[in-house]
Amino acid sequence: MAYANSTTRTFAGEVGKGGLASAKTTSEQFKGKSPIQAGLFVAIDATGGVKPLSAVTDVIAGVIVRSLIKDDFQPNDLVDVMHITQGDSVWVTVGKGVSVVRGDKVYVRAVKNGDKEVGTIDKAEDSGKTIATDFVVINATEHLAEITRL
Repeated sequence: MAYANSTTRTFAGEVGKGGLASAKTTSEQFKGKSPIQAGLFVAIDATGGVKPLSAVTDVIAGVIVRSLIKDDFQPNDLVDVMHITQGDSVWVTVGKGVSVVRGDKVYVRAVKNGDKEVGTIDKAEDSGKTIATDFVVINATEHLAEITRL
């Protein structure tokens, strides 16, 4: 049974299948210059911690997990970052204007393009702006997608 078993009450950064007890997360210092929302992908920072994605060459660290008390984090806050493995899933933010459905491959936005923010997902490659992953959409709402690694 999924942790988020009702898509009408799902939040970005909410752990889906696997649950918090078995999710593979690490606590990392967020090295961004502005606040960040749960449900966005982040990159490994060379000096430690995680940072917002900024280039397609960045190494994805995972997805910021929503805590029970807040879903937005300030620079230098500790954030839980989920590393998605087989059997796990997490709800992520879909880029503005993008519509995803079950079975779509996931591309992570590393470079902003119009209204499509960094760290969100897309269903198609945007050359030089998205990172191809082996994640797949298994459930979707208008603005969120539950993704997993098959």
